[in-house]
Amino acid sequence: MNLGLTSVIFDAADLESESAFWHHLLGGSLTETPTHSFIQAVGLSVIVVQGAPAQEPPSWPAGHSQQMHMDLGSDDLAEADKRVLDAGGVA
Repeated sequence: MNLGLTSVIFDAADLESESAFWHHLLGGSLTETPTHSFIQAVGLSVIVVQGAPAQEPPSWPAGHSQQMHMDLGSDDLAEADKRVLDAGGVA
């Protein structure tokens, strides 16, 4: 079974400004939908900014913890599911 990082997703209360920030920082191409922006820069997995109107920015190290998640791809979803659960993940 192969697992690979397919994208990194940032939730953002302000989709437009957060997307502009990451696009400006990383370069590459920017594809926008009403709820997501996809940044494809050379040498990186796809960076996704996901609209989340109620999202509160982290104030790490004090206050809210750092916030992000990763999407992983697999060529065998059943085996990947078992591996996640075996590692302590919950369904």
